[in-house]
Amino acid sequence: MAVKTGTRRPYAARMPEAERRDQLLDAALSIVVSRGHGAATMGNVATQAGVTRPVVYGIFADREELLAALLDRESSAAAQQVIELSPGVDIADLAVALEAGLPDLAEQFLRSVRAAPARWFCIVMQVPGMPVEFHAARDAVRSRIVDTFAAAVARYAPDADAVLTAEMLVGMLEWAARMTLTQPGDYPPERFTAALRPISAMFGAIGA
Repeated sequence: MAVKTGTRRPYAARMPEAERRDQLLDAALSIVVSRGHGAATMGNVATQAGVTRPVVYGIFADREELLAALLDRESSAAAQQVIELSPGVDIADLAVALEAGLPDLAEQFLRSVRAAPARWFCIVMQVPGMPVEFHAARDAVRSRIVDTFAAAVARYAPDADAVLTAEMLVGMLEWAARMTLTQPGDYPPERFTAALRPISAMFGAIGA
């Protein structure tokens, strides 16, 4: 009697759903950053994670839901990193960090970008063709970050247009993060700090 031979499909060990979810999102993040969002299909995510497609569909209904969940996770972590740019984690501490100096705040932020480049790639880089849910999640976290900065600006400079100032600060930091991610050798965090110090000193002298 002939015995069937061949390569068996790898078996995905059972794990808690939350852990499996993170595993699949890690796989999707790796694909988006290294191969582009178009490659982040359910099948490719399964292969990257070493599981079968039914395992992926058991957690996410479709690719759109998976990508939206990916950005939601990474953007929430990114927002937390922004809040923690000062010793504490509340608005008053961020206000203190702004008062201590924008150059130092920018350097801390860019170091956090370098510490988690894949996360920030999803947040600050333009990724055309992504599902609506993906862009909605990114817009939501950006609004959270702007609101956090606006609240801090309001405490530090109550006469300022807090929302407009926050939008300008966030826009500058987004641009700096893109340069840090795409040209890290030419745009290290220290370069931005050095460029901002004389500007901060100039405006400080004008306001004195």
